[in-house]
This record gives sequence, C-alpha cells and structure tokens, in this order.
Amino acid sequence: MNRIILVRSAQGERRYQPGDYPLAVGGERSAIPLQSAPGVVAYIGLEQGHPFVQPADSAPPLWHNHERLAGSTWLKSGDQLQLGDEVILWEVRGEQIIVSLGQAERLPLTPPVSPPPGKPPLDPVTPPVSGGWGGRRRGLRWALASLFALLLLAAAFILLAVPLTLQLEPEPASVSLRGFPPPIPFGERYLVLPGEYTLEAAAAGYRPLLEKITVTADGARRFRFSLAMLPGLVSIGSEPGGAVLQVDGEPKGNTPLAELELSPGRHRLRLELPRYRPLEQDLEVTGRGKRQQVTLKLAPDWGVIRITSKPAGAEIREQGKRLGQTPGELELSSGEHRLQLMLEGYKPHAFDLQVAAGEQRLLDPVRLEKLDGILTLSSRPAGGSVTLDGVYVGQTPLELRLEPELAHVLSVTRAGYRPARRTLELKSGEARRLEVPLQAEYGTLFITTTPADAELLVDGRPKGPATARLQLTARPHRIEIRKPGYLPYRREVTPIMGISRNLEVTLKREGSGSGGGKGGKGGSNGKGRQSKVAPVAVVKGMQRLAPVGSFTLGASRREPGRRANENLRQVSLSRPFRIAPREVTNGEFRRFRPGHSSGAAAGITLDGDDQPVVGVSWDDAARYANWLSAREGLPAAYRDVEGRVQL
Repeated sequence: MNRIILVRSAQGERRYQPGDYPLAVGGERSAIPLQSAPGVVAYIGLEQGHPFVQPADSAPPLWHNHERLAGSTWLKSGDQLQLGDEVILWEVRGEQIIVSLGQAERLPLTPPVSPPPGKPPLDPVTPPVSGGWGGRRRGLRWALASLFALLLLAAAFILLAVPLTLQLEPEPASVSLRGFPPPIPFGERYLVLPGEYTLEAAAAGYRPLLEKITVTADGARRFRFSLAMLPGLVSIGSEPGGAVLQVDGEPKGNTPLAELELSPGRHRLRLELPRYRPLEQDLEVTGRGKRQQVTLKLAPDWGVIRITSKPAGAEIREQGKRLGQTPGELELSSGEHRLQLMLEGYKPHAFDLQVAAGEQRLLDPVRLEKLDGILTLSSRPAGGSVTLDGVYVGQTPLELRLEPELAHVLSVTRAGYRPARRTLELKSGEARRLEVPLQAEYGTLFITTTPADAELLVDGRPKGPATARLQLTARPHRIEIRKPGYLPYRREVTPIMGISRNLEVTLKREGSGSGGGKGGKGGSNGKGRQSKVAPVAVVKGMQRLAPVGSFTLGASRREPGRRANENLRQVSLSRPFRIAPREVTNGEFRRFRPGHSSGAAAGITLDGDDQPVVGVSWDDAARYANWLSAREGLPAAYRDVEGRVQL
C-alpha cells in the first residue's frame, strides 16, 4: 500500500512518500517540526505497511494518547502525540495519512452544580460519645477479609504461574510484556500464567519488535528474539557529477544521490560516465539509521593528441564526424581510433591510432598528397596493351590515375599495328580523355597454288583464287586453301612489316594417301633477291616432298603473284627427301645452338620460343639438318669441308 503522508502545520503542507521513512519528529528541520523541541524527539517508521512511533534516545517525555511513550508503539487513525503544549494528530483517510500539528487547548473548567455520581452526600454526623469500638471492629474485619483474599489470589498465582525468560539481541532500550493477568518481573524473568502475551521491544538503530507469545504450562519457557537493524542512510557523490550509479548491480540513478537506504554490510558500487573510466569500489554500510557520506573521484579515460599536417588546414574526421582541424589538439578516448584528414585538392589520408588514457602525444606531421589526375584512355581499334612509365597497366579502354604535375610516358601496342607513344602531364584533380588511333602494319604474302582455281580463305573469309598477292596486317592469320575433290590446306601465318613471304601449295587429291598441300619453296629476304633453297635432312616423320626425278622450279611471267627474281629452270633430284610441315622454331633451333637470337622487327620481338627462327645462314641451316639426321641415326646430307658446307 503506497499511502501519501501529508504534514500540515502553520508553515504550510509537506508531502512525503513511503520511501521517505523514517520521518524525524522534533526540530525545525525535521519532517514533522515542533517548535518546543530542541532536536529530534522521536522517529516514525514503517513495518509491513504499518506505521509506528519510537522515542529518540535522551529525548524529553513524549505522550501517546495521554500515556508516556516508553518504547515503539503502533499508530492508528485518531492517535495523538503530545510534547508540552504541541499536539500531533494522526488521521488515516483512504490512501492518505494526514498529520496535523497544533496547540493543546486549555479551557476554563467549572464543576457541575450537582454532586458527582455515586452515593448521595451524608449529613454531618456527630460521633457518639459511647459505642465507637463497635464501628472500628467492623472496619478491621473488612480489611482483614480483603487481605486474606489477596493472599489467596497471590498463592494461587504463585502455584499456577510459570517462569518466562526473554533473550533479546541486542540489549533493548525498552521492553514491554503485556497480557492478563499482568506478568510479574522476577529478576531477569517474568512470572506469568499460561496464556497469550504481547512483547514489545525497542533499541536505537533497530526496528521495533512486536511479537505474540503463547505460554503453556508444559511448553517452552525461554524465548529468543533478534531485533532487525535499521538500514544505513548513505549519500553518494562523484567528481565529476552525473555518473550512473549501480549498487550490487542495481541502477540507483545519477550522482549525487542523498540518503540511500542500504542494508548493513558490504556493497559493491559502480560508477559509469562517458569519457571516464568505470569505477568499482566496495562500501561497508554500518546501518542502524546512521548517515554516511561517500564521494568517489573518476579517472579520465582519454589522451590528448596533437595532430599537424602539411599543408595545414585539413579537417580531422572519425567515422564521418568532424573533430577539428590541423594543427589541433584532440581529447580521444582510450583505445583504437581510425582518423581521416581531408583537404580540398588533396587525397584523403586515413591512419589508425592507439590512444592510452592520460597520455599526451605529438604526432609526426602528415604530408598530404595532391589528388591524382584521371585519364580515360581508349584506342582505335580497342584492345591495345598499355604501359605507363614502362609498367603494364591493362588494355584499352581503361581509366588511369596519374600522379599530378609529373610527365608520364604512355605506350599503346597491338598486334598488327604500329606502337603509339604519348607523353602527357595532368594537374591535380584534372580529368582528361584521350583516344589513341593505331596505324596498321602490313606484310606481303605471295601464294602460289596448284591447281590454280582453288579457293582461298583468310581468317575464314573468302578471298578469291588461291594464287594471289596479299597485303595482311602484321598479326597471326589463318590461311585455308580448298577445292572439291582435294584435301584442304590450312596454316597460320604471321606477316612481318617490310618482309615479303612466299607460300607454294600443291593440293593432293582425296584418297591419294597424303595430307594437305606441299610447303612453299625458299622465301624472300625482303630485298627482292632470291635466296638459296633451304637445306634439308632426311629425317623420320617428315612428309615426302618429291620423289627422285626432274621438275621445273620457279614461275612463268604469266603466273599470278610471280616475283621479278623468279625464273623457270629445270631441277633434277638424285634422291628423295622429306621436309617438316612447318617452319623450324627458335626453341627447336636453340637445342642445336643455345645462344641464337632472332632479334626484333619494327619494335616487335621475333625471339619467342614458338616463333619461326630467322637470321640463320645457309651453312647454319645445313649444319642443323645434319644435326637432326645424326639424332635420328641417319647419314648426313651435307659435308663440312674446311669450314664450308657442301652437298
């Protein structure tokens, strides 16, 4: 039950809640003030929802319902407390308890005219002169009879009474044992008749004791009771204030907190305040209504960090929140922080920082980098390989970030096209678009096909008759020659700018047992002069080119694709030979001569292991053919005479 206490006096009305108990009665600063009291004369407490009054130690006499208050006494509606001429009226009205303060009324009294109730007044009697002894004798008999009755009652009480022992902890200031017949104190015991009695005890600093005792003739005659200690009134503050207080894990509010009721014993206090270290401390509460004052000092949980930058004026941010500007000092909580410096025209600079509580530190100046220039690069056609300052960065189209105010060398290359080179410089934060047109490189390929009406396809596209002169970009192309009734001829050719190549193809009829067409004869050296016929070796696994016999070598003037240095002549073969289906590669030739290099043409390397070997003399080719024959266990086709190779 949460009853509101209203204290009404000449100074006004005060309002108290059940949590405000105990209420002091007495001096001007008490909850229930009395003008005639020098200090606190009593306390009003609450036990299981029932109020009671308890006199203070060494207080002037306080009267309860016209009886002197000796110990704790329950209060009920209509009760009054009196100290001198001041009266406290206790009235319960529903959920309100009204405490009224006033002065005791002193009214002039006039006795009634009629005699007091009882026997009518007697007329004055003149004692007789004789016969007086008879009256005195009757009075004596009456007194003796009364005394005898009292002695009989006392004897009966002594015979039926049992001794009762009370043990109270701690020693109370006042003890009251009430019942009928009234108990008779006998030393530290009481003589009582079997029945029910009420025990009341009070001690300073303890809750009043109110217990019912039932005494039987053959039951317990020793009773032990302990008075419950009053809680302590603890006021808790902090430096700085406003900290959240927990007592034994239970929130109590923000400091300062006045007169918290805490049970006697040890309690765990915890204070929490943003930017300060949490503080935990044990507190021993004495209890018994005593007041204690505790002030706890919180330790800062931050460090002072000074941050500078070059250039200055950068904004300092953490998780998007602005903290200050360089140069500046920041109070940062202990732990890890990720800070970011931002300045217009410069790249954001982020860094991690570990801060210890209480430290003061000056960080090294942060050098901010200017914003990159942004280059959007494309080429025509797309797919060009891009190097920036000699480092490969990808293929067009792409976006590049360039260090500002610095000259950069940009190269774009693509197979079949001339390399493009640009030197450019971008300002900080500048965005620029650049398209690089690539110029195609062409090589010449002469194709002579038998039969002449075969169809030619380049990269899968028809190109007309298979005997032709082609201008092809300097990149790999797929050559296909076909005619119904003949086996198709397929080959991949990579033209080189400035170098002409010949390709002679003779298609084989289907079912002839040979596949594809024959390879071309010796190519051109790029200057229009005809080279020697390349040396060959009789090597297992090679295709047969021609049997023993005579044939015409060269081209007539009327043959399409004929070159100026090609003339018809008769050639006789004394023995058959075989030829590989493709050119000898750099990797294969280096097995014979490890240090060979084919070099480069127009800035493109010719030295890959899978590329055809170039830069080989006729003598070196003949020696390579002999080396292959020796590996296969065949006789050499050429003779080395005094450093010259001969057939």
